[in-house]
Amino acid sequence: MWRDPASPDFAKLVASGRLTPGTRLYHRNRGGAEIVAFITNEGIQLGGKVYVSPSGAAVAVRHSPTDGWLFWRLADSDLTLDAIRKEAIADSRT
Repeated sequence: MWRDPASPDFAKLVASGRLTPGTRLYHRNRGGAEIVAFITNEGIQLGGKVYVSPSGAAVAVRHSPTDGWLFWRLADSDLTLDAIRKEAIADSRT
């Protein structure tokens, strides 16, 4: 998958304040069950383990290749991590 070189990684979004440690993330599977994780300064905490990337945490849930930027949503806004990343890219270009 091609990735824009200007695209910030997860750690940069946390460091910039766009993502705040303690923020609740979720994914609702097709059966309606909700998987919950939390943003930390180090990454995404899920089940007692911290993953440095959204995709790493998503793969731990699905056990298959998964785009974590689209998988996880912020509980307070319902935005995907991808939407937050795209906002950061757009703001950096203005």
